Amino acid sequence: MSERAAKAQKSPTAQKATARAQEALASGRYADAVHDLQAAVRYEPRFALGWYLLASSHRRAGDCDRAVSAYRRYLELRPAEAEPHYGIGLCLETVGDRAGALGSFRKYLALEKRPEAHAFLQDAEQRAAALDKALAAAASAARTVAPEPAQLVEARRLRTAGHVADAIVVYRTWLASNPKDASPVAARVHADLGAALIVTRDLPGATEALRAAVRLDPSHAPPWYNLGFALRQSGHAKEAVDAYARYITFEPKDPDPFYGLGMSLSTLGRTDEALAVLRAYVTLETRPAELRWVNKVRAEIARLSAGDAQVDADGDGGAQGNGGAGAGAGRAHPDGVGGAPGGAPRGISASGAAGGPGVTSGARGPVTAAPMAPRGPAPKP
Repeated sequence: MSERAAKAQKSPTAQKATARAQEALASGRYADAVHDLQAAVRYEPRFALGWYLLASSHRRAGDCDRAVSAYRRYLELRPAEAEPHYGIGLCLETVGDRAGALGSFRKYLALEKRPEAHAFLQDAEQRAAALDKALAAAASAARTVAPEPAQLVEARRLRTAGHVADAIVVYRTWLASNPKDASPVAARVHADLGAALIVTRDLPGATEALRAAVRLDPSHAPPWYNLGFALRQSGHAKEAVDAYARYITFEPKDPDPFYGLGMSLSTLGRTDEALAVLRAYVTLETRPAELRWVNKVRAEIARLSAGDAQVDADGDGGAQGNGGAGAGAGRAHPDGVGGAPGGAPRGISASGAAGGPGVTSGARGPVTAAPMAPRGPAPKP
């Protein structure tokens, strides 16, 4: 990064932060670079190079969720660029999203035309070929999977009928009979059990089950969302942030996680990040049934902004309201994370019926259905 790039920014605070990040990156101090680049993009939300460097710093520091989010923000500002697709591919491959990684590497290969990028093109081609092979093998294996155990079919029937407590008994009985099972079936059972326990407000039990689910199958998105909800509702905001972040890595266009994440960040006193995420929620949430929650978030944004304005010594407070910051924050705000209205559980409604209505107003939109757990609207807290 050149000195000219740092000085190109209008905000004195952004200029100083970018210069410090320059020095940190040169010496491999990625955590320090992240800290300074977060400040730079806060005061200059449309600073594309800042977002790219922030993403790269997160990735090199081992934080793929925040890296993906920042790469996505960069792409909003520079949609024709190839490089971020390569970085996103590396991160998605790391977190287990093989299909997403393959798509990103293919986009990179289609866009990258520079001769000097030969080594990266070769690496992307090799990774794409390996992912394509792995996905084909997984699809073949899925076609030969044994029928779902009768107990789990019964558990789903009980859930659909609203008999959540009975379904929980069936799930726990199956897990007790298969204590060493680490298959995708076991992962889904833990995930479904966690969702059901949220309905009964057994948050410690739900957290334990959902942790098991993401440990056995870290690439399955719904349990990450529910884990974030269970953690936030039980007062573990810091851990909730990480769970919501992983869910957003998989599902960046789902508005729901940005609510829970934003509220968690607000609880932690991370005002800048909370504002960015909550603004992203307002931008992404267009469902009429969710207006109640949008208004609640707008009130929280006003409260946080009033306090933030008092400590903004740079005079750039208006930058946070920039359309680029708000629109892009959900997919790539300074912390690179996102969180939903926190309203879980995914895959089972508060009434206990999969896909049924919740007990509170403001039903939440569905996301991709899990093989063993039909997903449907779930209530916000």
